[in-house]
Order: sequence, then C-alpha cells, then structure tokens
Amino acid sequence: MEETTNATNETIQVCTTTPLPITSILICASLVVLALFILTANFTVLVLVKRRIPLRTQSNICLCSLAASDFLAGLVALPLTVACSFLNCFMPQLCLAMDLCQRFLAISTIIHLLVITTERYITIVYPMVYSRILTKSRILTVLAYTWVISLFTSLIQLSWYSPEWKEISTIWNNDFIYDIFCVTAIVLIPLLFMTYAHVHILLVARQQTNAIKRQTNHLCTTANLKTAKKNAQLVYAAMLGVFITGWVPYFLLAMEADSNYTLFVLPSWFRQISLFFKFFTGLFNPLLYTFFKSDFKKEASFLYRRLKNFCCI
Repeated sequence: MEETTNATNETIQVCTTTPLPITSILICASLVVLALFILTANFTVLVLVKRRIPLRTQSNICLCSLAASDFLAGLVALPLTVACSFLNCFMPQLCLAMDLCQRFLAISTIIHLLVITTERYITIVYPMVYSRILTKSRILTVLAYTWVISLFTSLIQLSWYSPEWKEISTIWNNDFIYDIFCVTAIVLIPLLFMTYAHVHILLVARQQTNAIKRQTNHLCTTANLKTAKKNAQLVYAAMLGVFITGWVPYFLLAMEADSNYTLFVLPSWFRQISLFFKFFTGLFNPLLYTFFKSDFKKEASFLYRRLKNFCCI
C-alpha cells in the first residue's frame, strides 16, 4: 500500500521547513507540465468522439474509455502526487488517497489496453465474426467491468490497512502478496498476451500484403504496402515499449517497497525517472492508440483546420 508514497517520497518529498531543493522544484514543475499535456491530449480524444459522428464506432468506444482513464490520471492522480510530496507530514490521508488513486488508474489503464488489443486482434485475425462477437452492448459491458474490477482491485487493500499507520507484521505480508498478484496478473500476463497478439497481427497483415502483391504488380501499391507494414511494426513496438517502461518498474518497485527489503539495486536517478515513466503512458496512449488511426487523423486534421480558420477570422 505504501509503494507509491515511498517512491514519491524518495523523489520529491519535503518534510522540513528548509528551502525546497532545486531538484524537487524542477520535478514538481515537470509533473505539472506533464499533467497539462496529458489533459490536452486525452480531452482532444473525448471531444473528437463527442463532436464527430464518424468516430462513434465500437472500436473507438474502447479508446474513449481509455482516454477517460488517462484524463483522470492527469486531473487527479498527478496533482495528488505533487500535493502528497509536500503535505504528507501533515495530511497522511492525502497520500493514502494518492496511493489508491494511482493504483486504481494504473490497473484501469492496463485492462483498457488489454481490451483494446483483444478488440484489434479479433478485428484483424477474425474479421468475418467481428460484428457478431463484438457488439456494442458487449463492448460497453466489458468496459463497465473494467472500471469495476479496477476499483475493486485497488480498494481491496483497505481490508488490511491500519489507519494508525503503525508497522504491523501482517500488513507488509498482505501487501507483498498483493504486489506479487499485481505483477503477475496485471502486468506479466497482459504483456505476454499483447506481445503474442501484436506479433500474430503483423503475421496476418504480412499474409494479406503478400496476397495483394500476387494480385497486382503496381509499384506504387507495393511501396505503399511496405510503408504501411513498416509503420505498423513501429507502432506496435512502441506500444509494447511504452507498456514495459511505464508499468513494469512501477509494480516491481511497489513490490520492493512493501517487502521492506532491497530487491533491486538501482541508481537513484532511475527511481526518480520511473515516476515519470508511469505518467508518460497517459500521454503516449492517446498518441499511439488513437491519433495513429486513420479515422482519428482525418477528423483531427478537420478539427485543426476549423480552429485555424476560426482564429484567422
């Protein structure tokens, strides 16, 4: 339970009346700027889906729900992290709220990514049964369960939490077991499935590309297919890279903090940067999963032109 608090404290906590270290000020300022970028990117996704009818597809419903999760990270979790770093000596309950909020949104984001990957996997690998399996009502039901499961998984920690903030032997044991569960069920299993799904998607796309090549000898078409394939590979690699750098350190350092032992010998700068890795996912998710889609790029360009013309009036 104390992992986020501990990680934050190591990075930017100030509990004295002495002037703030320049490092703490820079980190907090950077987090505030990052929060603004996260809010802007995800709010744009929500506005586009709300205002543009062509974007109201079943696939984009999942992206919209993910954007809502990342938007809350920038609106609630990030400000709580900064506030906890300065006020935890006076308001420890604030850090508890921050810890639960971060855990809730972390789990929510990961499950959303798992749902989105599954949806894309079925769309590309099983296109003939996509409309029959992934109906709008089923997608909404899955997303509702995503939020409920995320909230339950984070709040379950309160069942063994001590409000007196005392060191009780059973607390760290329960937390450590909980962290092992999170690392296994929330990080490793989704990561393995996402890796398998992305590789399989690329293989299917390659087969489709080869089939098109056999049917046409047009050089421009072949070049476009190669470019699209290369772009897809880069995007999927970036998706996995962001997932690994954002969530693996977060949950592993959580496990270390709750074990009361040094499990990983890491430099202090890496522990500080890991704080940003986690929040950067809220910025990269809309960029990778949303704005790389052709329909979103088209509608975003349309919105940009309208805003540009409006400002020039």
